[in-house]
Amino acid sequence: MVYGRFQNGYLAKTKPIIRYRLLGDSIAFDRSITDKGEVYSGNLLIAEDAADLLLAHESSCLSRATGNYLYNLDTALNKVSRTNRIKLSAKTITAAMTQATKLNQNSYIMASDDVLVIYDYSQQNAKYKSRDHNNLMIAGRLDDTSFAVVSDSIFKVYNWEMVLAFSYNLNLHPIFISPIKGSSINFLALGRQSFSVLKSNGTTRYSHPWTFLENTFDSLHSGHWDADTLYLSGFKNDQWILARLNNQYFVEKSIELGDTSNQLVDVIIEHNKAYFLMKANSAIPYDFLGMADLDTLSKPNFWDIGVDSLRVDEIVPNFTQQGLLNPEFKVTTTVSNHSTDTLRSYFVNWVSTVDTGCTAPRFSYLIHDTIAPFESKEINLSITDTLVLPVPSQYKICLSVTSPNGGVDNKPLGNEICEIIDLPISIHDYPAAFKSIPSVFRIGEPIPLPESVLLSDLFLIDGRQCQINRLASNTLVSGQVKPGLYIAVFTTDNEIMRKQILITH
Repeated sequence: MVYGRFQNGYLAKTKPIIRYRLLGDSIAFDRSITDKGEVYSGNLLIAEDAADLLLAHESSCLSRATGNYLYNLDTALNKVSRTNRIKLSAKTITAAMTQATKLNQNSYIMASDDVLVIYDYSQQNAKYKSRDHNNLMIAGRLDDTSFAVVSDSIFKVYNWEMVLAFSYNLNLHPIFISPIKGSSINFLALGRQSFSVLKSNGTTRYSHPWTFLENTFDSLHSGHWDADTLYLSGFKNDQWILARLNNQYFVEKSIELGDTSNQLVDVIIEHNKAYFLMKANSAIPYDFLGMADLDTLSKPNFWDIGVDSLRVDEIVPNFTQQGLLNPEFKVTTTVSNHSTDTLRSYFVNWVSTVDTGCTAPRFSYLIHDTIAPFESKEINLSITDTLVLPVPSQYKICLSVTSPNGGVDNKPLGNEICEIIDLPISIHDYPAAFKSIPSVFRIGEPIPLPESVLLSDLFLIDGRQCQINRLASNTLVSGQVKPGLYIAVFTTDNEIMRKQILITH
């Protein structure tokens, strides 16, 4: 499982990324899956013999929790079917399950940060649930009827009826815990500066002295297994470090993965390669996927890209016939290569700074162009936004550059630039009486509108027109319209008014 965000042409908002498997020389990812107009964010891939299960969480446009599902995937990663929504009796479990371990032939242990569930896959329902937890981590199964978890610093063992068998205070807050490969009774528990092997009751079997690791790490981040070989990730002197340990838990070799100005999200080790996902510490949603060779533990390539200037050359208001405002900003920006290698590709990103909800306009242009070491180049772009009333007199426009040569930017500082510009137009606020129009419309239900007011058009936030049904002074929103945020255009006495609305089931 790789969590985080990944660079794509739509500059998508933060969603989990699922790493399914290696496909030849490629890695298969899926940011999210959709079904019947809702958005399902995959949280975990559960490997099975015949196929795979994807544990997914359903969320609406406004991130309202609505439930968890298991999706069946075939060997080609196609969605075959999904289970019923995971419920306990008739009550939906709304917390997003992000951890899962198979307990026996029919049951899984599932967990969020504070909710623990035993799910019967054959009956497609949750048998037991517990909320008496904080910072919950599944340690692993002990046998077909018992398993261990850690809640804060307490090691707990439950049976299959969610009855607590015993608990033990670890006196540490583990950042990583897992069964030791090849053993069903020992667990590896890592703290920021601690390394312990635990027995099945949580007591310590072996403590590895931190003095043997402090030359490699200032602090640990996580553990990573490759068969029975253990790798540790952490940081030292503001650099992310990946180290391979021998069977006595001493460091054999270590490499730098990048500057800690980026956040290390996760590491996957397979086929003598370490794939590591890094997230930039920025409001712009993008990630970097790097690779290191484990045969030689060679350091991966890094580049340093920056954006030095931003100029708005022209603003075209673009009023539409329906009265929407879609201004086009023609801009010039300067991209610089601060590294010793030639740049051949990079992304230029933009996200609307106007709060227009989950469908806010955004783009990410992949630029194939050569920039020599320590040289700069100007590029021209056209940005079109959709502004929802009331519109401020000033507009903040921001651009960022990412993914030099498809790799990691080792120094992401200076990768974003913003300018505040004056809009050459004046848009008035709604009339006071217009506030009586509701802000939430339900699909298929009549909408009481004031006399002589009609809903004339419905638009997505990006300006695309939707289909609606209009019945005299009451309006029925068609079932063809998906839930989400929209711009509604109303007419009264030949006057056009616009309002942002939420459409729900």
